[in-house]
Amino acid sequence: MISLRPQFALTVAAVSLLSLAACNTTRSTQSVPGVGVTTTVDPALATKAPVDIAILPIANLTGGEAPVDDLRVAFQRGLVVRNYSPLAFGYVDRNITEASYTPGAAQEQGVLSIELQRWDTRLWETHHTIEVTMRARLLDATSGGNELWKAEASRRYEFGAAFDRLPTDSARLKLACETIAAEFLERLPPRRASQL
Repeated sequence: MISLRPQFALTVAAVSLLSLAACNTTRSTQSVPGVGVTTTVDPALATKAPVDIAILPIANLTGGEAPVDDLRVAFQRGLVVRNYSPLAFGYVDRNITEASYTPGAAQEQGVLSIELQRWDTRLWETHHTIEVTMRARLLDATSGGNELWKAEASRRYEFGAAFDRLPTDSARLKLACETIAAEFLERLPPRRASQL
């Protein structure tokens, strides 16, 4: 019986370590930015290296209210972080969103098109949770609109109790939009220093 104790202690220690490792793996996987977003990247993105990006107004296909302006601003900020240069919205809205627009006519090198297909806030008040289905595409404006990058996600974003510290619901929604945009753009290859 004495000889079994060291084996028992080792077994308990091994099980404990495996449990901790499993918890850490689950935690780290959930916190990895961009993990819930599927992407397609054309190899031409690296060679084209578009700088000036026009972010079109977000197409709200949800059939209801959604903070599309906040999302658009969040994507603009996210592109700057990844070393792209988004054009001013006023300029884009005046020159690019008209029916007669052809890619590249406003000297932009890329066009970011975003479709919001689902924005479900039924659990927002109680759990700070939003269910989102969205697609973003970066098009090459210099060669007729070829798709350089596409990202899609259909998932639940849980923001948790930390949101309770924010003073207003508007501030919470803006931070939620920034988080969602950052997750999408995490999967967009950043422009390298040699391309700047």
